[in-house]
This record gives sequence, C-alpha cells and structure tokens, in this order.
Amino acid sequence: MRYLSFPLALLCLPAWAGINRQLPGLPTVTMFGQVFDNNNFSVICMDCHDRNPSLHTPSDNTGLGTHFVYGGAAKRTGNTGWEKITVWTSGGFSRYGNFSTLKSVTGVVGEMICESCHNMVTNTGDKKLLASDNVTTDPSALCEGCHGETASSHHLMTGDVSTIYGRPLQTADDAFVRNPPLTGSNVAYPAANALNCQSCHKPHDAQTATGARILRRGYSATGGAVRGASATGLDRQTDIDNTGASRLVTEFEPLCNACHKVSF
Repeated sequence: MRYLSFPLALLCLPAWAGINRQLPGLPTVTMFGQVFDNNNFSVICMDCHDRNPSLHTPSDNTGLGTHFVYGGAAKRTGNTGWEKITVWTSGGFSRYGNFSTLKSVTGVVGEMICESCHNMVTNTGDKKLLASDNVTTDPSALCEGCHGETASSHHLMTGDVSTIYGRPLQTADDAFVRNPPLTGSNVAYPAANALNCQSCHKPHDAQTATGARILRRGYSATGGAVRGASATGLDRQTDIDNTGASRLVTEFEPLCNACHKVSF
C-alpha cells in the first residue's frame, strides 16, 4: 500500500471572528452638534442609553438627576484635578474625553464620560463599575476616587468627630436623629454610626431639580422633596450662577429632615 504525502501550508491572518473590518459595527452618534464614532466619548454606551440612564421619564420629572458628564463645548468642566488617572482597585483605568481631538483617552485628564466610572471589561459589581460602590459600601470607593471625603461645611461622615459637639457621628434613634430615616426619603445608613456618599447622593435617578449635585429626594411633611433650580437635572452651580448668589439647590431642608428630627 502506498501513502501520498502533501506539504501543509498554514496561512496566518488576523482573526476577525466574522467582523467586517471595513465596517466593524461600532456606532456613530451625533451629540451636542458634533459627530463621535469608534466609541469615542462612550458612543457605544450612548447608542442604547442616553447620558442620563434614568428609571424615570421627562414627564414625571421626579428623578432625572445624574452625575455631570461632558455636555458639548458650551458645558465643559475645565477640570484638571478631579479626574482619577491612576489604576482603580479593579485593575482598570478611567477613560476621559479629549475635547480637542474628540477621542476617548485612558489615564489622561479630560472630560467626564460614561467610561470614567463604568467599564465593560474590567469592572466590579453588577453595574459594571470600576470600583465597588453602593449605598452599603463604606467608604464610597468610587466617589472618593475623584472627590475628597469632606469639603468645607460638609456633613460628618463615618469616623468623623463634630467640631461643634466634640463627639463622633452616631445614628442611634434619639431626640435629634431618626433611625431608620424617613420612609420615602431614599436616604440610608450603610451601617450603625456610619454615613457614606450615597447616603445623601446617588449617581443616577437623583432629584431632578438639584442638577449635578445629585441629591436624594429627602422628605418633609411640610416641604416635600428637596428642590432646586435645574430644568434638565444635569446643571451644575456654575451653570445657574457663577457667583453663587442664585443657588442651584433652593430647598435642602427635606434632605436634612430625612435623618434629623429638628433643624438648627
């Protein structure tokens, strides 16, 4: 019996897995009068979501507030220090939009986009975040990756000591503190004697009129929900009044009343 042998030729080509490399299927989106493609400025997210993926609708106007993101040339942040450009605990980096090139960049200061906080590949948690963060996470890793824990006149948080009374934060129910917070306020304690960023803020579905302050609803028997001057839910204080004379948040007491029984 005779056997025939033939040379085996292997041809190495890029493995495109059925993707048309001339038109790979990535979306092209027009936003703010400009065209973005190839996932720049998170257009792959924006092809299905808008920049405020809210559970609510414009008609109910109860929870359209979301964290501020790039809003076109008319609403640039100009920040150079708040963006996190080092690696997150998940091993991923934030991506930011470069306004000059209209490209998304990794590890470089730029405009806030969806992928500044979210990642489809390197992420933790069911919301695809770059760091685990929710109402029970303390401290708030995602928020504090860019923002300081406290600022001037900021509320006490976990482990802080009051400069007025000289005592640490406590959430036990007493003559001044409500535990649990008022029903319907959306406010929550992450644990006993603890407050995190999301106790009072929420990155999406925050109270519409408080704009980019992203405040939770709060509750007051007489005052209703916390109120503000924003019409879109995406405004910052500087979009309303650069001097601060006209406040974005016009009534914050309902948020205080969610946890406090008296006001000073």
